[in-house]
Amino acid sequence: MKCEDIRNRLPDALTGEMESAERSSFDAHIADCGACGHELRRLSETWMRLGVLPTAQPSAALSNRFYAMLEAEKARAADAPALPGHTQRWKSLFQGAHPPRLAFQFGLGFVLLVAGIGGGFFLGTHGLSGGRIADLSREVQDMRQSMALTLLGQSSSSERLRGVGYSERVGDPAPQTIEALLRTLDTDPSVNVRLAAADALYLFAKNPAVKDGIVRSLSGQESPIVQVALIDLLVDLREKRAVDSLRALIDKSTLDPAVRKQAENGIRQLTL
Repeated sequence: MKCEDIRNRLPDALTGEMESAERSSFDAHIADCGACGHELRRLSETWMRLGVLPTAQPSAALSNRFYAMLEAEKARAADAPALPGHTQRWKSLFQGAHPPRLAFQFGLGFVLLVAGIGGGFFLGTHGLSGGRIADLSREVQDMRQSMALTLLGQSSSSERLRGVGYSERVGDPAPQTIEALLRTLDTDPSVNVRLAAADALYLFAKNPAVKDGIVRSLSGQESPIVQVALIDLLVDLREKRAVDSLRALIDKSTLDPAVRKQAENGIRQLTL
């Protein structure tokens, strides 16, 4: 396949609609052609980020807690002494305000924006406690992880990509989230989803389980583009334990020549 043909088939590769007969030659070209590989990764990242825009609805518990906090602060504000000048005028704009519940349908991003602005406003003017903010933040993080786990189990590759996107936005993922990402990297039928999972795991590379999982995953990968991506990832992480896995990979008689070259280069860099 020529570069022009490959680039015309990128949408099919991203949506998982490419015929299996074409997939092997497509993967081989991508692994060998840096320009086409870069184009695929760029489109993959763009699509993944677009895929997480329609975020899921927050839980009723989060909504109720937010409104309870808002009402409590409004009650405190009503008992506070009048504020002078422009501060009073700004405050009057918010008196009696109650964000409509329909706003939550715009997704998690909107909730975070409202929570951030509201938290900052009340913290600055009414002394909102750090404990309340921490509780709300933890619940948002839990929601993201729950949504990531749910989406990663869906049959649609685009939904699984959204799940990877949610996981990337978790500051300190729970063990089950890491396990789900590693399982996705190992077994997902979509090459694009596996590449996205590898990128997400890179963000959590300080977790020993992540490095161990990536090293183990390398030996089980069959797609040249995923193999190259993992080799580059392990080299970036300076994971010297990957040297044995790279040598075992090179010994495979069916290994793509481009991957073999990348593995040999990786061994040189990790053994310097």
